[in-house]
Amino acid sequence: MVIKTPLVQKLPRYLATLPQSAYSERDICQLIEDYAKAVNDPFDAATEIYLQYMVDKGLIRQIVIDGEKRSVKRYLTRTDASKYEIACSLQPNGYLSHLAAAYIHELVEEEPAVICISTEGKQREANDGGLEQEKIDAAFEKPQRLSGAKMQWENNNFLLLASLYAGGSGIETRKYFSLSSIERTMIDVAVRPAYGGGPRTILEIYKKAILTFSIGNIFKLLDRLSYKYPYHQSIGFYLSLAGYNNQQNLEKLRKMGMNYTFYLDYKMTDPIYSDEWNIYFPKDLIADNF
Repeated sequence: MVIKTPLVQKLPRYLATLPQSAYSERDICQLIEDYAKAVNDPFDAATEIYLQYMVDKGLIRQIVIDGEKRSVKRYLTRTDASKYEIACSLQPNGYLSHLAAAYIHELVEEEPAVICISTEGKQREANDGGLEQEKIDAAFEKPQRLSGAKMQWENNNFLLLASLYAGGSGIETRKYFSLSSIERTMIDVAVRPAYGGGPRTILEIYKKAILTFSIGNIFKLLDRLSYKYPYHQSIGFYLSLAGYNNQQNLEKLRKMGMNYTFYLDYKMTDPIYSDEWNIYFPKDLIADNF
């Protein structure tokens, strides 16, 4: 079908003015329909035909991101669309998290080989306790469970994750993508150490973060996230070892509860015990600190 309407000349210029530049097929088709109505320019073909025409003419770029179970198409409206924006488009309200967020915040120097993208789950009822020491011990004797939602585009590897609901707290919006704040990143890597590069890398993240982070935001996020496990013990341990010396705030973390012996990482070999935080940690963590 030959498309006669000038809409196809207007659309790429319009799309290039929008802050977002990576779209699913459904989202970009909706944009095309909304724009046509707004400028009162009627269609002479189906929306999908307009889209394919612009792809064929090189006005919009179509890419395919492959996963183990499915592949998805994304449509790029600008030539400078970054891999981070493309990554965030893979999840509803997706945001960069863990090491990817730490890299953007300049808390790690090396760009991660895998870009983690999280999306918040549904709101749930507050944690009602019910922890048992035996269950904590059993959970951390095993390796951390890892997401199998891996995707790849060109030389870029993406990992899709689900995070706890916090109503968007601790998620920042940059020009072209969203990412977890410094404080939420600090919490995320302590909760899922494998996605944070392991305890040694996480400790380095904390050492850099204590120059700029807000302990008040840490407390607010922990309250919103309402974890069942006592991750505040991990956070307090990292802060102490990283050189954070506000004893009043550290004591506030302890007062959140020290009733359970906890673990800094999963499946540790011959760990060391910290009585200060009632937590086991890898012995190589203290090699460079004492």
